[in-house]
Amino acid sequence: MLIDSGNLEIGNDAMASVLLLYFHLLREGGITNDQTTYIALRFDGFDFLDVHVAEEGLDIDRQLIREGAVVSLLCDLKDIVSENEDHFLSEPYVKRLLTAHVHGRLAANPEVRSIVEMLQLGEAAFPHANFNAALADVFDRYVVARIRSMLPNTR
Repeated sequence: MLIDSGNLEIGNDAMASVLLLYFHLLREGGITNDQTTYIALRFDGFDFLDVHVAEEGLDIDRQLIREGAVVSLLCDLKDIVSENEDHFLSEPYVKRLLTAHVHGRLAANPEVRSIVEMLQLGEAAFPHANFNAALADVFDRYVVARIRSMLPNTR
């Protein structure tokens, strides 16, 4: 997706959605369940994995949107794994996420690679504790660190 002066509101809505998601993640203290319900009608992470900003002066943070898109997808993945422990790999969402990874669309958050490797182990061997630890790492690296970087005198 390309954000330019003609569709600036999409970029602003995307940034607002990511920040709202981050707000809820911070309140919960991590990636838990049902956190994308707050943004589901306005933001589909798959649509923003490859976002580009056409012009410098638009004040749209492309990296925030890309990283937030991946975080939102991981929130939904957490829901699917929790709700379908013995058959989550057959879920269309998981297949779509794996396809996005194969095509390099999750590159904004390199830590996702380890999560994909866990998925490839299959349901029977899936390391739930390691999965939750990887999600906690993503939360710290992308949500907490991003908010900290936006605060004065905390960089």
